[in-house]
Amino acid sequence: MPPKHEATSPNLETVELSDLIDAPALQEMMNDYYALTGIGVGIIDLKGTVLVGTGWQDICVNFHRACPESCRFCHESDIFLSSGVTPGTFKAYRCKNNMWDIVTPIMLSSRHIGNIFLGQFLYDDEEPDYDLFRAQARRFGYDEAAYIAALDRVSRFSRETVQTAMSYYSKLAQMISKANYSNVLLADALSRSTRAEIELQQKNAELERYAYTVSHDLKSPIITIKGFTGSLEKDLAKGNYERMAGDLKRVSNAADKMNDLLRDLLELSTIGRVIKAPEPVDMNLLVTDVLAQLAGSLKSHNLTVAVQPDLPTVECDRHRIAEVVQNLLENAINYIGDQAEPKILFGMRVEDGVNVFFVQDNGIGIDEKFHRVIFGLFNKLDANSGGTGIGLALVKRIIEVHGGMVWVESEGVGMGSRFCFTIKERQQNER
Repeated sequence: MPPKHEATSPNLETVELSDLIDAPALQEMMNDYYALTGIGVGIIDLKGTVLVGTGWQDICVNFHRACPESCRFCHESDIFLSSGVTPGTFKAYRCKNNMWDIVTPIMLSSRHIGNIFLGQFLYDDEEPDYDLFRAQARRFGYDEAAYIAALDRVSRFSRETVQTAMSYYSKLAQMISKANYSNVLLADALSRSTRAEIELQQKNAELERYAYTVSHDLKSPIITIKGFTGSLEKDLAKGNYERMAGDLKRVSNAADKMNDLLRDLLELSTIGRVIKAPEPVDMNLLVTDVLAQLAGSLKSHNLTVAVQPDLPTVECDRHRIAEVVQNLLENAINYIGDQAEPKILFGMRVEDGVNVFFVQDNGIGIDEKFHRVIFGLFNKLDANSGGTGIGLALVKRIIEVHGGMVWVESEGVGMGSRFCFTIKERQQNER
């Protein structure tokens, strides 16, 4: 399985009102406001969940919201009748249980995430329709006398008082909206800053390892060249020309090794800076081309590579992804071991909706403790194997630049390996 993703920044499209407001603090503030004015309030999200509520009337608490059918009317009113209000304004409507509500929206940037309600009241210049409320009592199975008594206790406000209260609540909603948006932006900035700091620490640590490893690995061919140069001087002085040929060969091999190291290091250093714009690439054709380049190596090892049919087209830098495929196939060839029936497969599986490409072999396998280590610079499990030890580090860098991940799956030594990689989802099936 691939490594788990780290936490991401806050998302304006998924964050909920309950994630943003300090409900207990707002509840205390609204309790004080209700004690001072006798005007209640409800702060409710778009799912109908009451996050803050004061001054709730008995008729709603003990009747309307206590009965499943009439409670459903409450939720429908909260969600549907209250929709479409312009930020900074408010709207009055009769809920489906025939009480007055007034609503003003709470926004997160341009996204509607909740409402502030002044609800469960009657205007003082209107007489309630008692026949209507008695009919509701019979419909929902209320105690009619108790229900009508609760109706008579409902708060009644003048239209001027309601206008003033809602002007206050609409300003409160705007303040909450602006504060929430600022908090989300701040959280996002802090998250980005923290990730950047972690990435910088990782890069610094990687740079230290890189410098140490490069100096160590380049030192070996330099020592070889210097040592055999001294031997050549002695052989030349003694006229030992036969041994000179062997010394020259060792110097040449050391120089070749240094050249290979420098070439691969230069290649690794350019990844992320030198990369072409993504283009649609048929993975069937790409793998076929890579296998044609590896024909000599496959023949010398008496190997064939099976390729899963109908591979998809992906958006990528064709040249770089071809390098990934080639490195992984060469790795499988080099570590196939002494299998009586060696097998290598290039294939793809879909995991959580993501295309996972893989190179699978039945070779020597990899102990779990080395699964992460092998993608490091110069981290070769077999020091006597060919190559510079940069191949898998190169694969990792290319895949990361493409927004994907790379990992290895192996049950252990002798059990074969499966090297997997992904390319960022938006680059797959984008066209």
